[in-house]
Amino acid sequence: MRASDKLRQHIRGIREDKHFTQADMAEKLGLSITGYAKIERGQSQINIERLQQISKVLEVSIAELIPFGDDGVVFLIIQMITLVIPAILV
Repeated sequence: MRASDKLRQHIRGIREDKHFTQADMAEKLGLSITGYAKIERGQSQINIERLQQISKVLEVSIAELIPFGDDGVVFLIIQMITLVIPAILV
């Protein structure tokens, strides 16, 4: 299983543990229900900014959202690099 799939499953698990529906998450994130559902289904990319928003809504740290294991760490590092490098080049 890919790291991004593990991340999505982990987010869903935390959401369900907190008794939030996809509709609850969508409303709190300013998304349509379909838009949020696409995040959990892997039909929409999750970037660092979105991870920050999700972690805030779920009241957990970004580190808690990332599944354990090397794949999760690599995924987070790649996402951070893609966010930081364009900002440095501007």
